[in-house]
Amino acid sequence: MSGRIPYKQMYAQAIAELNTSGCTYWFTSEDEQAIQRELSKRLNSSDVPNLRALGITLKKLRWERGGIDGMLGYYLKLKS
Repeated sequence: MSGRIPYKQMYAQAIAELNTSGCTYWFTSEDEQAIQRELSKRLNSSDVPNLRALGITLKKLRWERGGIDGMLGYYLKLKS
């Protein structure tokens, strides 16, 4: 898409869809299965590191660890 993104229009469209009766805004179990099939065709387990390895790597890179609303983790701070 070129040019400015019409956020107000996108929001209005999303609200209109959600207010439509019968609108499903969550993934059904069939949807989840289809997504998993698509992902398994395109990703290998080696493409996604396990959480322990990810934590070790972030610690080695000296990322700042902290918490927001009780959620502990590593956070990226934007430098200006």
